[in-house]
Amino acid sequence: DGDRDAMVFINADYSKAESWITAALAEDQNMLDSLYSGTFHENNASTILQKTVTKADYGDYQLGKRIGHGASYRMTAFLLQKVLLKDGYSFTKTETHELMENFHTGFPNIRGVFHKRVEEQLNNGKTLTNVYGRKITFWQPWGTELLNSATAWEPQGTIGDMTNTGLI
Repeated sequence: DGDRDAMVFINADYSKAESWITAALAEDQNMLDSLYSGTFHENNASTILQKTVTKADYGDYQLGKRIGHGASYRMTAFLLQKVLLKDGYSFTKTETHELMENFHTGFPNIRGVFHKRVEEQLNNGKTLTNVYGRKITFWQPWGTELLNSATAWEPQGTIGDMTNTGLI
C-alpha cells in the first residue's frame, strides 16, 4: 500500500547462470569445478586459447566467453567465424573449429552428454522439458537450426522460469 518500511528491493545476480545450468545438465565435472573456482571465464579462455588468460587480458577473456557460449549451444565454426569477424577477430574456419574443439576437449560432457541428451529428446517427438517441468515442442525440420534452438532452450528457458518464479 506504499508503506516504504514494507518494501524490499532485490538484485538477483545471474552471473554465469547459463553456464551453471549447462554444466549441471551435462554433468561435466571439469566445468562445474571451474565454475566453483570462481575463475570460470579465465579457465574457459585458457582452455580454448591454450594459454594462460586472466580477467586483465580483456580481449582474450571476452573471446573465450564468446567461443564457449557458441560451442555450448552448437554454433557451427562457420557461423562463429562470422560472429568473431564482427568482433574484429580474423580466424579461418579451420582455426575457429580448432578453438571450439579445445573447448570440447576441456569440457567433454557438453557434447558427450548434454548435446546427446537433447538429440535423444528430439527423437522422441521433438518435445523437451526443462528442470521446472515446462515443455516445448520444436516444429523446425531436422537440421542445424533445430539443434541449435533446442540446445539453447533448456538453459535459457530455465533462467526465464527461475526469474519468473522469483518475481512471483
